[in-house]
Amino acid sequence: MLKDAKKWMARNGVHAWVIFSMRARGDPTSSLFLDKPVESRHAVIVPRSGKPIAVVRSFEKVNGNVRIKRFEKGDEFFPLLRRELRKLSRRPTIAVNYSKNVFKKNNYNMDFLLYSEVAGLKRLLKVKKVIPAEELNYQMRAVKDKKEIKLHKKACKASLEIMKLLQQSFRGRSELELAALSNFEMQKRGLTEAFPTIVAYGKNTTQVHASPGKRKAKPGDMIMIDMGAAFNFRCADITRTFAYGKATKKQEQVYLAVKAAQLYAAGKIRPGASGESIDSAANEILKAHGFEKFIKHGAGHPLGVTIHDVGPNFSQNYPGRKLPLAPNMILTIEPGVYLKSFGVRIEDDILVTKGSPRWLTRSPVELEVLR
Repeated sequence: MLKDAKKWMARNGVHAWVIFSMRARGDPTSSLFLDKPVESRHAVIVPRSGKPIAVVRSFEKVNGNVRIKRFEKGDEFFPLLRRELRKLSRRPTIAVNYSKNVFKKNNYNMDFLLYSEVAGLKRLLKVKKVIPAEELNYQMRAVKDKKEIKLHKKACKASLEIMKLLQQSFRGRSELELAALSNFEMQKRGLTEAFPTIVAYGKNTTQVHASPGKRKAKPGDMIMIDMGAAFNFRCADITRTFAYGKATKKQEQVYLAVKAAQLYAAGKIRPGASGESIDSAANEILKAHGFEKFIKHGAGHPLGVTIHDVGPNFSQNYPGRKLPLAPNMILTIEPGVYLKSFGVRIEDDILVTKGSPRWLTRSPVELEVLR
């Protein structure tokens, strides 16, 4: 994939793609080149020729397929960048991760640097030109290579194992306690949370992104767990909804409708299809079951070094809905129905291939009842 980046730079007259992280953690794109999160200001210079260069504080212990350049004090950051860039050209043209228009219809769903930051870079770095790298960033992050796919598979496998454990451990534990157990199990395995685990019992399942609280599950409750591990930055994202004690006919009806929507939408995944078409397929099934008024979000999203990564967007009125799927993209399919008394969301991770989509995780076809 690095070869493709260098070809893009050659076509566009760019000497280097510079990935800036001006704040803690910062731009997740740097994780394509580094082996661990960097908590302080840093940058990765990807030159048109030669090895990428990581510019980091002296106390940061990072590795990766990069050359490391270190600085002691914060005011040494830009002078060091200038020196490295001048080795490429006296007045280089650089590409950075920003979008000229985040509202345009087919925006690549990627914008990291603030416009005010971009405006100052040309002056601070004394470069000839600064151009947006949104197309390049999309190219590098939306489509995964073999190594990245293996990492995602490991994250998915671990997430399924932890989900099974949580399913067996909720009794007597509050939502907060079960979410904490999820995080503990990830750390025990040398993983990190891709995002804070969501645990919701009973009426709290009506909230799309519920905040875990002190509530404990009671028989008759629906239980929703939305979690995902990250392995070397590559994320998993799965949601399971269970019934506790005994399921009502309404609970079973809603679950089966959501599962049918997920399966139908997944069947539409193929190269060239859009996020919009996948979302419409899921909604078609939910509407046929009479749940149109209870749909609160898109039926999925791209997955990568963040849980809502760059790629074809599913959500209505968002840019990028018409961007085409391509082999080796990873998506979640997560339709949901949220009634007044309970909600159901089912989410799995899927790899786009040249043929049929490949499920990296699989949720139960029927509503599981935990006793």
